[in-house]
Amino acid sequence: MKGVDKITAKIISDAENDARLKLEATAAECEKMRADYAKRAKARREEMLAEAEREAEERVKRAKAAAAVEKRNAILAARCEAVEMAFDAALAEARADEGKYRDLLVKLTENAIENQVNAEARELRDYGDEELTVYDTFELIMNKEDRAVHGQAVVDGVRRASIGRLDQSVTEKLKLSEKTANINGGVIIKYGEMEINCSLSMIFANLRSELESEVYELLFAES
Repeated sequence: MKGVDKITAKIISDAENDARLKLEATAAECEKMRADYAKRAKARREEMLAEAEREAEERVKRAKAAAAVEKRNAILAARCEAVEMAFDAALAEARADEGKYRDLLVKLTENAIENQVNAEARELRDYGDEELTVYDTFELIMNKEDRAVHGQAVVDGVRRASIGRLDQSVTEKLKLSEKTANINGGVIIKYGEMEINCSLSMIFANLRSELESEVYELLFAES
């Protein structure tokens, strides 16, 4: 039995020793894995922190950029409004003095008729009278207020101002219309099927396309 006991003791001892070695190896492997995971976790944490910092910086940059754009847009809107006010003021000033405004209406009407007569002369010269359509009336249309205050005076003023420049047979075609137009001032001249728009809104729109950059520079040259 002693031999069996020794063998059994040997087996148990070897098993315990093997188990101890395996436990130590497992513990070492676990420690290695723990250290590796800790290292990777630290690296990932640092990476996440760096990413968060970059994102924060980007947000700050975007916020600053958005604020700058908003500021520029606000300044631009304010300047556009100032230009708009400048043209509105000029339009209001054109109507402020009744005498000067009536002279303007006369000039607008006279120029429109003269341009039409000259266009007909060119057409007659280039194509002959077979292609030329001449109408009997230049119908002067104004808004309701201007018609009441300036209507017939403008017709008479055009006839006087055109002496020596337009034939009387042309100026006698000018008639004050019974109709009125929904315009903010100026005149519309109906000639046959054609309407010559000399309303203030049309005139100032054309002027604005030509002068807006100049007005803008005058207003903000020192800005």
